[in-house]
Amino acid sequence: MSFQTVDNTIIQYIQGLPEVSDCFEKNDRIYAVTDDTDTVLAAIFQQKIEVTDIQVEQGRLDDVFEHLTDEQEEVI
Repeated sequence: MSFQTVDNTIIQYIQGLPEVSDCFEKNDRIYAVTDDTDTVLAAIFQQKIEVTDIQVEQGRLDDVFEHLTDEQEEVI
């Protein structure tokens, strides 16, 4: 799932949720990798964090590969 927000501190909050296996920002969007989008969205809304343009999509192998290679480039 992904969304936009003006509050980038949300990344730390989302990473602390047990349902989230990864959370990162890319191209002005926050991406949360989870199998339980309903619970994650409910947690975000309970915190009254303003999010827009919410997109829920099934993960694709290409997306995972791209994210992993982006992380490796940052380390190198």
